[in-house]
Amino acid sequence: MPESVLGTRIRKGLREMRMTQRQLSELLDVDQSTISRWCDGSRPMNTQQLRDVAHVLHCKQSWLLGEDETPRVEVAV
Repeated sequence: MPESVLGTRIRKGLREMRMTQRQLSELLDVDQSTISRWCDGSRPMNTQQLRDVAHVLHCKQSWLLGEDETPRVEVAV
């Protein structure tokens, strides 16, 4: 099964945060295999899970879904 955009972006976010799938699973209170399945596209993610992943990885939901190329919200100073 080809890796999904969502899976690619989760993996990228994990690398940038220097976090493992296991650490993400513990923070989200889901099984590590769930994270793995999200990454390989074999398990869908619900809206709340998408929000939670985006929050933990400090990125936009739209970026995770491949709808936006800018991972983080730009803050004007």
